[in-house]
Amino acid sequence: MSIPSVVTEMATGGADVDRLYEDIVGAEYSIDRTSALRNDIDDIRAALEAQVAYLDSLIGPHRHA
Repeated sequence: MSIPSVVTEMATGGADVDRLYEDIVGAEYSIDRTSALRNDIDDIRAALEAQVAYLDSLIGPHRHA
């Protein structure tokens, strides 16, 4: 194997490592973002459930009136 071909293979391998690293970092960002959105959805659901319970408590006594 000649020196230029070794250098070319090393450069190609380095580029592959860089792409793999970028993919891993991108995947980690996506996981973090998805987790944050999930937490936001859980917070919104809890707030809506609390509002429904409050409104139900106001309406409840007047349902059979």
